[in-house]
Amino acid sequence: MKKISMIVLCLMLCISLLAACGGNGSTTTGSGADQIWTIVHATDETRYSPNSRATLYFGQLLYERSGGRLILDAFFDAALGNEREITEAVDAGLMDMGVVTSGFLAPFSSDWYVLDLPYVFLTREDMYRAYDGALGAYLKDSIRAASNIEVLAFLDGGFRALLTSAPVATLEDLRRLRIRVVPNEMNLALYNAWGSAAVPVPFGETYMALQLGTVDGADTSVFFHRDALFYEVTEYMTQTNHAAFNLCVIINQDFLNNLPADLQEILLQAAHDAYNVQQRIYVSSLEGDAFAEVFTGVTDVPLTNAAKQDFIDASRPVLDIYRDQISPALFEILGL
Repeated sequence: MKKISMIVLCLMLCISLLAACGGNGSTTTGSGADQIWTIVHATDETRYSPNSRATLYFGQLLYERSGGRLILDAFFDAALGNEREITEAVDAGLMDMGVVTSGFLAPFSSDWYVLDLPYVFLTREDMYRAYDGALGAYLKDSIRAASNIEVLAFLDGGFRALLTSAPVATLEDLRRLRIRVVPNEMNLALYNAWGSAAVPVPFGETYMALQLGTVDGADTSVFFHRDALFYEVTEYMTQTNHAAFNLCVIINQDFLNNLPADLQEILLQAAHDAYNVQQRIYVSSLEGDAFAEVFTGVTDVPLTNAAKQDFIDASRPVLDIYRDQISPALFEILGL
């Protein structure tokens, strides 16, 4: 496991100092039945995304159901670091909870690469069945065994699309462009298979990279294109839908296990209700608005069936690359 970045250490040290002075931080006050637990929760998303709205609802449920004994201290907009830093901090016990892209768990357990395989989930129904079924259970077990992280829920971030400075109607069009991707090996392998250039850029730096022409486009879902205003600095959208944008809610195992039994039960049920249920309602109700807003700044470039099949066919070698890293049981579950 890589060393925790100095940025995270400094940030968490500041949190600890604030907690000692009565400010925000992972703290407990009181004792016995009157003990109050403050939970530090971080994300790099804005507070208006479906995931962040679910987090705010989660905090409301925690407070109400615990009678004020559980208080969620939620930080948005990468206030406590980027996704890699949040993941490492939760694993180390320097942060209690966070929302991160699922690919950031792959360094702990390579089985997690399965969620980013191209064209694995073709519909939301397929994705939700996987999240709630054998695949989700398997992945939760694998990260629990490989780290100090517990996954409470899988989140629907929408399906991936490209926002670009030049139209992408065919695979050949894409090969001339440099596309910003989430910094993980799976995305790099996919763009190599497509014959294009993938450029890993932290989410918070992507707008400037697009504005300066460091990259020619960005690969993420419509929610993140909208929230980060990428449509202001690009011109075209291509809905490749090549992968679901999978995220997850993570919590430090020691923190969870040290909660009193009744509070553990409240937290787990609140996570289910907020993330497995309410977050999906938010996605369903808000996705149309997100597309509408993005299309105020860019032009939709539809893919023909033949062009989409070219993308699918060219992506298949990525599955073979990862067969040695991902458990055969997961390929069997997915019918691959």
